[in-house]
Amino acid sequence: MEEASAMAVGALSKCPAASLALSTTCVGGPKTDDDGNPVGLAFVAVQRRGMAPAVAKLLSSEQSPGRVRGDVLAHALQLLLRTIERGEGAGR
Repeated sequence: MEEASAMAVGALSKCPAASLALSTTCVGGPKTDDDGNPVGLAFVAVQRRGMAPAVAKLLSSEQSPGRVRGDVLAHALQLLLRTIERGEGAGR
């Protein structure tokens, strides 16, 4: 979770013109990672400049790396859309 948040914060620090950043981390498979985290475990973060990031955890039921990535992408885009629509973390 902390890694996804740090990546989103770092992305905004590298691009002064951006107002939002999206990041993901994922155990894409086909095996667990070195820490024993299961395939499909992912964290998604959306950062709006000047505000705290919105971070979500996902555990995909898929085992195929391509399908895991698809699940993570869909979840990431949903979080991004919710952040924009609700103004979560909005620095308006």
